Amino acid sequence: MLEGKTGLRFWERNATSTKMIIIGILALLLMIPTGMIEGLIDEREGRQAAVIREIGSKWGREQTVTGPVVKVPYLERVINSEGREIVKRRDLYLLPDTLEIKALVDPSARYRGIYEAVVYSSEIRMRGDFDLELLKQSVVAYDDILFDDATILLCMTDMKGVRDQIVASVNGQELEMNPGFQGRVVSSSVGAPIEGFREMAELTFDFAINLNGNSQLRFVPVGKETRVEMTSAWTSPSFSGSFLPVERDISESGFRADWKVLHFNRDLPQLWSSRNIDLEKYAFGVSFIIPADIYQQSTRMVKYAIMFIGFTFSAFFLAEILTRKKVHPVQYLLIGFALVLFYVLLISLSEHLTFAYAYVVASAATIALISCYAVSALRSRRMGMIVAAILSGLYGYMYVLLNLEDYSLLMGGIGLFAVLAAIMYLTRRIDWYADAAEAN
Repeated sequence: MLEGKTGLRFWERNATSTKMIIIGILALLLMIPTGMIEGLIDEREGRQAAVIREIGSKWGREQTVTGPVVKVPYLERVINSEGREIVKRRDLYLLPDTLEIKALVDPSARYRGIYEAVVYSSEIRMRGDFDLELLKQSVVAYDDILFDDATILLCMTDMKGVRDQIVASVNGQELEMNPGFQGRVVSSSVGAPIEGFREMAELTFDFAINLNGNSQLRFVPVGKETRVEMTSAWTSPSFSGSFLPVERDISESGFRADWKVLHFNRDLPQLWSSRNIDLEKYAFGVSFIIPADIYQQSTRMVKYAIMFIGFTFSAFFLAEILTRKKVHPVQYLLIGFALVLFYVLLISLSEHLTFAYAYVVASAATIALISCYAVSALRSRRMGMIVAAILSGLYGYMYVLLNLEDYSLLMGGIGLFAVLAAIMYLTRRIDWYADAAEAN
């Protein structure tokens, strides 16, 4: 019996510390449903990605245009171990000397249920020329080059996006491009034989391509000098790939971007034989992003969940200390569940409203619920209003923090410092040993 009284007196002497420990444990336990919220976001984001892939499979996937490339077969003569000559057929690949691309891109949104995907139609014009003198400078014997089998190739990532017959003008002669041409460096290609290639002193080309795709359009700088001009009505482009535009103009009516890439900027020979070369790693272009991706923003918000819970619990704990009115751990748990439910409301509402409106509605509902509960739990309307003000400031600050990506760490650090300073100021006169003294 004495041991039981001694244990009871210990907890009475350390009631404040015990309460702080319990609150801390509750905050950590609430990370379990918060983790489930992150799983929900991943599931919804995965569903959105699946919808984008599904739409892309019918309209056209992300497109990377490579070429044109001239493929010229040749005969490789090898002496085997028995001294006999073996003749193998190999390929030479010749890249353009100059390549000028103009692309007019018309993006639009497609919906499948509540999910949105960006698709586009593009009109692409490609002009340039090849330096045929390089063939004479190759290590392959000129007489072993099979000029009559030369073909010109053009590669798109997804041939399903080709809307019209591709007709190439080569030295002023129209060539009808057909699928089924393959090469070791270009796949999913269209191509055409080049008639009279042996007698050509120069080779100029002019392509017109109407191409569908989704989310992204890129080009490979195969030219010794490659110039790309892209214009579109899309107002939120993301320039991606190995090279950024040298000039760009983004306005409310769309964007215009110009690239210039020299052969010095990429590790590609103008002429090579048979070996595999990854051309697409040098690709560049534009991603047509949807502004303010709700799932990315929601994920960032969930990462601040422990801060929300910690600040809110701290506010209620300070209210307990200052008013001498007790809040039961079960009440803390209910408040924590309300904070977690905020993220469910935010995600579900943002799928139907803009993220900003969804944030306002979800945070207003959460603030109203918790502050009204505070009035009852603390038996003080004044404390309920204070809790509402604290939560309003917290949610407002978090929204600002969410939109300041480059300065989020700085602003977060300043905010935490300010909150700690406020807590230290408000509790500077509190006698933390008061419970122990009363118990004695």
